Amino acid sequence: MSTQRFLLDWIKRRGVLYALTQTPILALLVGFFLRLAPYSVMIFGVFLAFVALPLWIVHRKTVSDDPSEPVHHLTKYALWALVPVPLFSLVRIPTHYLFGMAYWHPWYDFGSSLTGLPINQFSSLIPGAFLYSLQGYSLTLGFYILFQKHSLLNAILYICIFDTSIYSFIFPAFARVGMPSPPRWHAVAWIAHLCMSSAVWFSPRFWQNSWPCLKIPQRIATILVIALIVIVPYAFPFYRAAVWQFPTQHRIDQNLFNQSNLIKLHHSPVFKSSEREASYEFSLEFGPRTFKNYVGRQKALDAKNVEISARIIKQGKTIGWCHSTFLELPSANQFTEDEKRYFTKLRELDVVPLLVNCFGPKKKSSEPVYKLEVEWEARLTLVGDREEAVKTFSSRQKTVAMYYKKKEIHYENTNQ
Repeated sequence: MSTQRFLLDWIKRRGVLYALTQTPILALLVGFFLRLAPYSVMIFGVFLAFVALPLWIVHRKTVSDDPSEPVHHLTKYALWALVPVPLFSLVRIPTHYLFGMAYWHPWYDFGSSLTGLPINQFSSLIPGAFLYSLQGYSLTLGFYILFQKHSLLNAILYICIFDTSIYSFIFPAFARVGMPSPPRWHAVAWIAHLCMSSAVWFSPRFWQNSWPCLKIPQRIATILVIALIVIVPYAFPFYRAAVWQFPTQHRIDQNLFNQSNLIKLHHSPVFKSSEREASYEFSLEFGPRTFKNYVGRQKALDAKNVEISARIIKQGKTIGWCHSTFLELPSANQFTEDEKRYFTKLRELDVVPLLVNCFGPKKKSSEPVYKLEVEWEARLTLVGDREEAVKTFSSRQKTVAMYYKKKEIHYENTNQ
């Protein structure tokens, strides 16, 4: 058989089936990590591939005369992949208690990237968990399709070495920007993938050799154990989100919102010109903004819908009125695709000036120059990692704030 014919035959028997089942991994790499296309668009490509998949299966089952071709064993492969996927997360539960690592935090990113819903909410965690499962299941299924010999060496090379290399190098560079990735984080990833590799290798042997020998009580017990392995890694994040993550982030966000000097005077008012009317200028400053969220990711406190009103005072008399608005303030959070640029912007925008222009009656040229004073009030929406706060600052250092979860009223607190 010529090389070209062998290659074409391999593509028909394994290549096309492998490619169709690996589209969730492709969507993750292209749409989420590398950002070469919107993740939602890539997921639509996954949908199209899954529409084409049963058509290809029916076609190959009709024309194939090779009993070893993967298309004849997909049901078996699907069963084999049932345990290895959740096992990858199950072995990382102890590391959450040991090191504070929340293995489910990328699920929010997956879900939010697909739906556009706020991150760090159950509304993004649920679709994110589904996408995560789809990616892991595709990876495991792909191993059984790609390799004719399901040996431990092949499982380690494909799942542990190949996939972990992607996980350890691409994931921190594109999905963990602003987060520490210490050696223990990489070690946990490699250990989890090694356990997954072992399960990928052992699963066929269990279902083909051990399962038929089990009696009914033993089968029931085995099914219960498998059910726990499958359920616990998914139930655990929702439990920990409710009892640990959300309360922890709530405290962090509230501490940010309750800073009394978050907005303060930057430059006192100065007289600019007097043609048809007198103009003045002063500036406030907003910051510091950098904080660490519940998993230690450095982020910037954002602000939007900023409204500043003020009056310029000279010798106890108001000589100018001021009003400025800012739809949103520049933030480093929009630069998470580039780690170096992100940290540069995080430093540059940690404190940002807010320039305010004021106008009043035309000043007579013979009027002496007196020291100008300003009374100001700034109302804005502060955006933390999970919550927002509508808050008012003033030159009298009294604040009024209303706190709420993103897109959901939480509670009100006044005269902080």
